[in-house]
Amino acid sequence: MKISKSLYRASNIIKKRKIIKRGGEIKISMSKSGRKIGRSVLARCVVVCIAAAFIGSSAIPVQALAALQTEDTVTVTVNAPAYVEETFTASIDVDNITDFNSGQFDLSFDSTIVNVTAVADGHVDGETIPVDRWEFMDKDRIRVILDVSGISGVSGSGYLAKISFEVVGKSGDRSVLDIQPTSSKDAVLVDTEAEEIPVELIDDEAIVGPRPVKVEVNAPEYVEETFNATIDVDSVTNLNSGQFDLSFDSSVVNVTDVADGSVDGESIPVDRWEFIDKDTIIVILEVSGISGVSGSGYLAKISFEVVGKSGDRSVLDIQPTSSKDAVLVDTEAEEIPVELIDTEVTVKASVFDTGEGTYPSIFGRHEGTIVLSNDIAVQKMYTYPCVGTGGHSEYIKIWNATGWNTEAAWSGYTGDWHNIIFSEPFTLKAGKTYNYIIKTGSYPQIIHEHEFSATGGTITCNKFVDANGRECNDWIPAIKLW
Repeated sequence: MKISKSLYRASNIIKKRKIIKRGGEIKISMSKSGRKIGRSVLARCVVVCIAAAFIGSSAIPVQALAALQTEDTVTVTVNAPAYVEETFTASIDVDNITDFNSGQFDLSFDSTIVNVTAVADGHVDGETIPVDRWEFMDKDRIRVILDVSGISGVSGSGYLAKISFEVVGKSGDRSVLDIQPTSSKDAVLVDTEAEEIPVELIDDEAIVGPRPVKVEVNAPEYVEETFNATIDVDSVTNLNSGQFDLSFDSSVVNVTDVADGSVDGESIPVDRWEFIDKDTIIVILEVSGISGVSGSGYLAKISFEVVGKSGDRSVLDIQPTSSKDAVLVDTEAEEIPVELIDTEVTVKASVFDTGEGTYPSIFGRHEGTIVLSNDIAVQKMYTYPCVGTGGHSEYIKIWNATGWNTEAAWSGYTGDWHNIIFSEPFTLKAGKTYNYIIKTGSYPQIIHEHEFSATGGTITCNKFVDANGRECNDWIPAIKLW
């Protein structure tokens, strides 16, 4: 299984929504004008309103159509293990319900993979939620009726029912556990006033087989010159051999060596490694001759050199050598299921640089903030001038909330007049907010934005007052701190 990192924004028009979890990942799709949000799952959502209901009846009539989710919506979640073998239970979890009195729902599944064997009462904040009855509607769907009438309603969080399954499918088979209303006219939950409780229904997915071993590329987020990436492994059992490809952008980083790994004190020998192409290497591991290795650690340590420029990025993408080859194999020559997790590295910026700006331009006083993506050592500030002008900065002050501050002034049109030199070098720290005042002269280049993503971080303009006294908040001076 490979972790997906794609993200999509949903339409603002939602008539039905349901969420499905698959293997611990979540994706949402909309039934009207919908796009997908999230990772690797299908989803719809149901939020229903009722005007009247029968307490104690097996049917709960509804007279209103689905409504948009509100703050009062209760989340009802199918909660099952991501990976299942032989038998397992799934709970129907509920979060922050108020005055719950009765309810009903259908649960669908693929009966060639899993099958229901029993349904037990639920439990919400110390109160039992009795299952009045349950039955098969067809071979792939059961109906569950809940009835807590006779008490003053139940409030809190917990689970509405616990459903037992047997596994009948083979390893790798998947079944969605799909919770839904018993019909379009029936509410899922009803309160003590016979009013429908709006719900968001979240499905789950069960995968037949053992939980996969997590194999993750572990590298620094920001890199420079050279760095190492380890291929981390978590809780492997009886590892005997393995192989994988690792891809990267060779215009940004390049592999120089691959060293043996180590799992719980045992060496994981790298039998050999080689380039498949300029952007991919293959690594082959061989630990035969010993009785398998179990535990956590890393399979190999891969050395890189940085060849890209500041701000360049490269994904380090681990994958099987082919669709037919296992990444890890145990001492019984059986494939060890794995979850492969990539990472991304960014070439560390040695400067904070907005790059060039544009016209119109005029000198004045700039105030704003700077937040860096990585630590930067600073001794001077360069100001980009408009072509054919003497645009420059005459003064700069930088400070933060701790009371630290520094300032420097221009020395005139002599020598390196584009730069202001600080008397003492200093380091601006990643993730910290720094305030600035910059006073410019002549015609410096300007970035006409309130906020701008520069090489090495982000800069904002809180206020600019030009030489004529006019004020705005979208004139950022084009500068470089280095």
